[in-house]
Order: sequence, then C-alpha cells, then structure tokens
Amino acid sequence: MPHKSLLAGTMSSNEFDDLVDNYFSHINVSLIEGARLVLVDDFEIKIAAEVVGVKRQSLSRTTNKMYQQFVTEELPKCPEGWDWLRVCVPPELKSAITEMVNEAREKYDTSK
Repeated sequence: MPHKSLLAGTMSSNEFDDLVDNYFSHINVSLIEGARLVLVDDFEIKIAAEVVGVKRQSLSRTTNKMYQQFVTEELPKCPEGWDWLRVCVPPELKSAITEMVNEAREKYDTSK
C-alpha cells in the first residue's frame, strides 16, 4: 500500500503558485502538476505520478526540491529577540492577525 509523503498537503495553493513563479517556472509542466497534487492536494507521490504520467522518482525529487526551497526561502529580517511563527488561519481571521502583527511592529519598533 502506498504511503503518504511527509510533505503531503504542506502548503497552500497560493504559496505553491508563488514558489513556482519565483523558482520553478522552467521545469516540466507535468512535474509541476504532480508536485501540486502532493504538496497542496495531499496526494500520495505514487498516485500523483500516475495521474500526471511521470516517474515516481522524478516527482519525488522535484517535490523534495520544491519543499526545500519553500522552507528555506529568505525571510524578511526578524527584529532581535523576536521569534518567527508560521501560522495557518481561516480567512476570516487573517486581517485580525495581520493587524495584531502590524501593531506589535509599531509598538516595539526599536529604530525610532
């Protein structure tokens, strides 16, 4: 029985699209479609490879490269003493959380 990749369902559709646009637009479209099935739609690599018609090993390699780029993208500078927090929230909470982050940045801005 095939097993789910540890990477299955690890990013949103928008995050995936940004990743492809910024780093992977040059690769085979079938590999991109397969990687989307794994990283966004929670497919098993073997099933995704069959759906898009590529070799499982090729899709696995591509998926791993894409995930590594995703988690190691250069992040904006974090103020000293602050911690990075990556969260997934429902759409109705996004603006409230963004507002909290912006207020914290203003309150603790040490460059003033």
